[in-house]
Amino acid sequence: MGFTEELYKKYSAEMSMNTHAAPMNEEQFSAVVVDKLRSYTCLCARDGEAITGALFYSFRTENGRLLCDIPVYGYFASSLTLLEKLFQAVANAAMQHGMPVRFSVGLYAHDEEALRLFSLLQFGITAQRGVRCIPAEEENAFDIRLISKEELAGFWDEIWALAEGIGQQLRNAPAFLPGEELSEDGEDRCWRFFTADTTRVFGAFAEGQLVGILETDDEEDDLVCMNHWNVRMGNAFLLSQYRGSGMAEAMLRYAETYEAQRGAEYAWVEHSTANSVSRHFWNRYFENWCFRLERDVEQL
Repeated sequence: MGFTEELYKKYSAEMSMNTHAAPMNEEQFSAVVVDKLRSYTCLCARDGEAITGALFYSFRTENGRLLCDIPVYGYFASSLTLLEKLFQAVANAAMQHGMPVRFSVGLYAHDEEALRLFSLLQFGITAQRGVRCIPAEEENAFDIRLISKEELAGFWDEIWALAEGIGQQLRNAPAFLPGEELSEDGEDRCWRFFTADTTRVFGAFAEGQLVGILETDDEEDDLVCMNHWNVRMGNAFLLSQYRGSGMAEAMLRYAETYEAQRGAEYAWVEHSTANSVSRHFWNRYFENWCFRLERDVEQL
């Protein structure tokens, strides 16, 4: 039995529990995932001719640290013991590089045994990804609109202050893994992203003032929205005095309606789990299908 069939079983089991996803069939999955896995190394376990487990991983270095990535679609094992042995072999290979290592592992949201295993291995959940079928248009009682590219410069001070609010929520979180969005060039990075042709920025206004933002962009998730036009959502922030008013949901619905008019059928989001405000908002509307777990290991 080939490894793609086993990988598909893991994927199919997760998709069967997701009411929003538009999953691939086995033939589509094989074509898409095999292509994605070409840049990964495969560690296999065999029992005679049968493949009983596989773990796909990649290594790259960044700022003096080795980054080890295991994608959500790149693992299966006949037992938890075997999965742990496969990971231990990858970890041993990583530590041979003689530098600090950041392990990053994708796991399906309902793979409770694997999530428990990596928790025991002292991994922490840092991000989750969800999907949502864009609903029918609804009436909007708030002042929400697309901020055009020509307007971005004029609103930039307010936009950046709102975007920084997301960073402050992360700084205030009880557990925090610093990311690029909070680096010294964070504002320049944000400007380049928001002004890109593939990004749309939506604003919520109250008494003539910009009080909330939400962005969409053209990055697609082909694993759960195969053959359906989908867009990514993110960077949502609303001033605290307007939370609980329905304005945040109205921003989401307005952005969805705009994207649906462009032809999108699905939206997806990947967000930090350390930001409780963000997590509660996105999880209210998007159905989670995978987690990202990370652990940093220094050289002994």
